[in-house]
Amino acid sequence: MIPDIRYAKTPEGVHIAYQVVGDGPTDLVWPGPGYSNMDYLWRFPTFARFLRRLGSLTRLIVFDSRDGPL
Repeated sequence: MIPDIRYAKTPEGVHIAYQVVGDGPTDLVWPGPGYSNMDYLWRFPTFARFLRRLGSLTRLIVFDSRDGPL
């Protein structure tokens, strides 16, 4: 199951997509790979397992970088 994509609005009015995976005691914020959309990445089993594993240990917050790859 792919987590819902949510949107946060910056003070400049830009909408940033993010997903929350897991509900652990610690927040882990990850900017994602920056080269693809968030839904598409979940189609790769290895990548999906990686995110789910992180989400099993933390509350993982993945977001789309505004500036592309870091």
